Amino acid sequence: MKVQQKKSRLYAYMFVVTVIVFIMTPFFIYAQTCTNTVGGTTFNPIPEHMNDYYFHMNFAEQDGPSGNFLTSPAALASDALDFLGNNFVYAVTSNPNKLRSDFVDVDDFMCVIKLQTGTNSPLFNYNIYGLQPGSNYSVRLKIYHLPIFDSDCHNSNKWQQTNLRIGVNPDQYGNGLSDYSLGSEAASWGKSFDFTINGTLAAGESNLNLEIRTGYNFHTCSAIGIAEIEVIGCLNPKIKSSQGNEVCTGEQTLLTLDKEYYANSYVWQKSTNGGSTWSNISTQKSIVDQVTKNSVYRAVVDGTTTPNYTITTITCCVDASGNASSREVVFYDDFGRFLDENTYIDAFGTTTVGLTAPFRAPVPYVIPNHQYSVSGPVDDGWYAVSSYMYKNVATWLGALAQDHSEEQDGGYLIINVNHNFKGIIYDRLITGLCEGKELYFDAFAGNASDAQPPVIQLRIKSPDGSVVLAQSPPMTLAAGSGWNRIQVPPFTLNGYTSVRIEIDSQGEGWTSGNDLVLDDIKIMACAPPRVDLFSDLPSLTKDGEVCSDPVDLGISVSDLLLSFYNNAPRFLYQWTTTPNNNTSWKNIGTPQSVASLVISDPSASPYFSGVQTGEHVYFRVIAAMTSVFTAHSNFTAPHYADPNDLCKNYSISDPIQLTYNCPTCKKPDSFTINSSNGLGLCPGESTV
Repeated sequence: MKVQQKKSRLYAYMFVVTVIVFIMTPFFIYAQTCTNTVGGTTFNPIPEHMNDYYFHMNFAEQDGPSGNFLTSPAALASDALDFLGNNFVYAVTSNPNKLRSDFVDVDDFMCVIKLQTGTNSPLFNYNIYGLQPGSNYSVRLKIYHLPIFDSDCHNSNKWQQTNLRIGVNPDQYGNGLSDYSLGSEAASWGKSFDFTINGTLAAGESNLNLEIRTGYNFHTCSAIGIAEIEVIGCLNPKIKSSQGNEVCTGEQTLLTLDKEYYANSYVWQKSTNGGSTWSNISTQKSIVDQVTKNSVYRAVVDGTTTPNYTITTITCCVDASGNASSREVVFYDDFGRFLDENTYIDAFGTTTVGLTAPFRAPVPYVIPNHQYSVSGPVDDGWYAVSSYMYKNVATWLGALAQDHSEEQDGGYLIINVNHNFKGIIYDRLITGLCEGKELYFDAFAGNASDAQPPVIQLRIKSPDGSVVLAQSPPMTLAAGSGWNRIQVPPFTLNGYTSVRIEIDSQGEGWTSGNDLVLDDIKIMACAPPRVDLFSDLPSLTKDGEVCSDPVDLGISVSDLLLSFYNNAPRFLYQWTTTPNNNTSWKNIGTPQSVASLVISDPSASPYFSGVQTGEHVYFRVIAAMTSVFTAHSNFTAPHYADPNDLCKNYSISDPIQLTYNCPTCKKPDSFTINSSNGLGLCPGESTV
């Protein structure tokens, strides 16, 4: 009987294991495989550094989309003599023999890194962003072994293997790294080795970090030369909208991709019936579209289709006469991003170098009843700004893999609400708003863990906190619900130009959980319709290069803009060489009814007079009613146009940059042909 029971349990166990294996197998079998070049380099220099003796790795040309970057803990050599000493340095060069006469003489661009460091120490990283989660990848490397010939160190270590540890997305303990040998003795000296690493990204992982470290066997009188990197994988392009995913009905928005993909083909599609049917609307890299009803957009980039991007229309900013306007962002905090593990730049451009822990930063204001967590897990009663929580804060804080806007190493605020605490956990004064204009607020919050959910209510208050201007309903941020949008009804300021944002934590009795994350705090105000200026309207090109060919500056005039300016807008173009100085902008003529400006020959125009090749001239356009131009003296002194004026009654574009690229042709000096021995010609012959 006991034997039979054991057999039954064994069969049951085998059945369960079989079912688990069967269920799990498709995740590996059906991982997506693509042939896109998502990154890579042969370390050839960009044109500006073509003649450099050696150069920084960021001056190497790269394959694939923009946004990938190369790093090394080794310092860039201050000169080639740095390779003669015991220095942990690197340089990119066309031949390693340029750096040391006893390095191999081979004409091949490569990043040369001296191995003057400890075992299992970082040498090089290549970070590639924006890949398809759960997809397959293939990394190919070509690496030279560069011993320092005839040195005492080399001669006494000829037979020692030189190993490297290489891997993709290793953890902080080195799991994911494998050993690769560069051989020993003459068979390896100055030779190149090819390595290939194939793998699959985790289901929630969209970034690839190629890491190279020293191995456990090598000698410091060596260097490596990384000559080629090729990364094949699946792109994951995404759509971005200049006006966000909610617009006033009839508002124009500029739709772009999240980065430059250098694709050969683009096809933009639109659906106004929830995705049931699609229409092709453009084959350009970006589009401007007037959104009159709820719409869904997607783009096909070299055969890869973006996720759908939905834009919802709402009735907003309607004046007493029924005329609609637009909205502009007057305050936005996305909690910045981390340039690397030790550098943080906040949403307002303030950069901090030297962080208390990797990917960890405080906010410059008080978080009520909570303290900044300097390092380690963000425990109850503590807060921090970080990125990729499951990597940089705690593995159990993994419910939200990225910040809401999915920026590379984008920051978000983590508040681990104190045990049993109930009350205000966020209180912040926002200044410089416009009195009398209708304001709109939203932000995004989420649950960072799978434990007890935060319960919060957000309020907008008067500066002294005595009046509640608007508030959200209480929100329970359930585990696994992702980012939740927090909204309040529109509100107007009367008698002040500041507001307080307050978040009230209404949960209690927690033993675990209540792990709140906050991101993308935004206040929008009713404003004149947005205008976008292009140096080439058909292709929606903003910046460009000019010489003597005509340039046709223009904007796309929306129905909303016409309506806002009573079907009689006037347009005034301006130019400058110092765009951040409001007083430097000069008018081009007077306000006109035509929305475009043609510069027939930039090289002969006054805007480029005295400008040298490679220098920039900036242009912008202002749209307004005739009465507004008159009241502001056509925006001449002292009534300069100010794009940062939140109360302005005119539209103003962002500047576009035109680079003057018109090399001066010099007439060659005259020359004379001489011959010391004379020149003999037979009859009928000629020479040139």
